[in-house]
Amino acid sequence: MLRLGHVYSAVIANPHAGFVRRRPGLLRQLERAAGREAELCFTQDEGALLRTAQRLAREGFQHVAIVGGDGTASATLTDLAKAYGEGLLPIISLLRGG
Repeated sequence: MLRLGHVYSAVIANPHAGFVRRRPGLLRQLERAAGREAELCFTQDEGALLRTAQRLAREGFQHVAIVGGDGTASATLTDLAKAYGEGLLPIISLLRGG
């Protein structure tokens, strides 16, 4: 897990989102941008998304950026809410990607 100051950060990206597919170099750019400051998580399907959300909650990630469209954002927020349960949700950033 990587730290940004005192906040554990992750970027969840949907490689199938329209914006991402139309820009083949975008995922590589995300990897470079995240670097050592955030963990980059690619989710291929809904099952992977829920497992990723559960792991982020279990490991105490406090900031999650979401790259994808409306469907990706709503599915990710739903799974984060399930995973974090009664605890505080992480800070959420929505990055253009749909």
